[in-house]
Order: sequence, then structure tokens, then C-alpha cells
Amino acid sequence: MKRLISILCAFCLLVCSCGCSGIFGGVHSRELGRYVNFKVVDGKKFIEWNIFTEDGYVEIGDNSFSLAENIDGEEITGDAELVFSAYATSLSHGENNQCAEGYEYISDQVYDLIGEDTLHFETKILKKGDELYGALNLYTRSSGRSGNLLCYENIKKSYLLKIQDEKLEVLQELDDTAIMAFNQTGYIAYKDKMFFSVNTQSGKETEIYKDIWWDKGPSFWSQVYVYFADDIFMICGNKSTFKDNRITLIVGKIGDTQFETLIDNKLVMEY
Repeated sequence: MKRLISILCAFCLLVCSCGCSGIFGGVHSRELGRYVNFKVVDGKKFIEWNIFTEDGYVEIGDNSFSLAENIDGEEITGDAELVFSAYATSLSHGENNQCAEGYEYISDQVYDLIGEDTLHFETKILKKGDELYGALNLYTRSSGRSGNLLCYENIKKSYLLKIQDEKLEVLQELDDTAIMAFNQTGYIAYKDKMFFSVNTQSGKETEIYKDIWWDKGPSFWSQVYVYFADDIFMICGNKSTFKDNRITLIVGKIGDTQFETLIDNKLVMEY
């Protein structure tokens, strides 16, 4: 009986330690970021951040970024408009697609591009002025017990996209790379447990931050998300263990060498 209990305990520990990364596909979400709005106070722009139990704003200066207290300002959109987005997994079957009026043609061309892998991808298309541009991450499978996640362990490739005369074009194809934010001249990329800022015009890659949130288990509580608006990106990370929680906030310009770590693995809670 004791031997049976030991075997069952070992099996449970194996399942917990493997989490979704073995049986269920992956646990490390390194996805396209959320496109957000600014807030404006006295002509100054701010972006809201939220990590674990902490939140606040970042003031966007001409050549600097700084933490700000909670503010009460007018919310405005950036210069770029999100006209199409899709997030397809084995569970959703593409039900999360959103499309602005007049851009319905994008959906068919996206599905034509990815072919048979129509259940495991995410994409966003922005419009700034007369230009349409975007990014797409393609995965080999969905993750999680319900098949509702897209995780880096299953990344296949990513694409930088452009639309001209209502025709979708691939500007760049990247293997084993997740695109997390983008603008017209660059993107934030993730590969080999590192975040990069890449300028598409010069080809210059700038390392931003090592992925300290790559969780080895068994809890898999750590998380990292990206938010972006126009040329600005934010990396928001929460490193969570059985002992404590630590948060990190990095803000910078997409495709540029300018970024600042405003909160660096700061302890916010102990257990």
C-alpha cells in the first residue's frame, strides 16, 4: 500500500512539475502585446501599468520615461488605429476575431497565409495614416488543459506584415521568434529567453532584458506581458515563487535603443 501511495505521489509531482509544458503543450505565454490608449494631463502623455497588486502610470517624455502617481486625465487613442485582430486556439476556433468596418478582407488573406495552421495563431493589424501594417505569431499547437492558450514552447514562426492596395504582404519571416509589439519601423521580439528591440530599417538588434520569468515549476505562477501604444512599449513582469512576489517594469521605444527599467525585480510581497 505504501508503495502504491509513493507511486501516486510521484506521478502527481511529475504532472505538477511538467505542468502544461509536457502533456498540455506549454506554460510560457510570450504573446503579441495588448494595444492600449494614452491618458493626457496638461499636454503630457501617460500609460497605465498594472503588475500583480501594484499599479500606476508612466509619463512619456520626449527622451525619458518616469513613474507617476495615479492621475485623472482624458483617455485618448494613439495615432495608430487597431483595425484587425485575431486570436485562434483549439478552444476558440477563431471566435476572438475583431475587425473594423471596411477591413473584412484581411481575415481571408490571413487564413490563406497560414494555411492549415488556422487554430493556433494570433495577429494584429494597425493603420497609421494611409499605411496598414502588422504582425502574426504562428504556433504548432494550442496549450493548456482546455486548449485555450498560445505559448512560446510551441512557437513555429512569426511574420511582419504590410497591406497595400488591399493585398497582404509578408515583409519578414522569423523562425522560433515571437513578436510582442511593433510599429512601422521596428518590433519587440522574444527568442532564446531574451527580449529584443529590432529596427527593421537598419537591422540593428538591441537586447532589452533577460527572461527572469521563465518558470521552472512546479507552480508556474510567474507572468510577463507586453503593452504598446504607437512607438511605446512596456514589459510588465511578475516573478512569483512560494516565498515572494517581485515585479519589473521596462518602458521604451519600439525599434529603438532607448528604454529604461523603472522597476527592477522589486519585492512587493513575502509569504
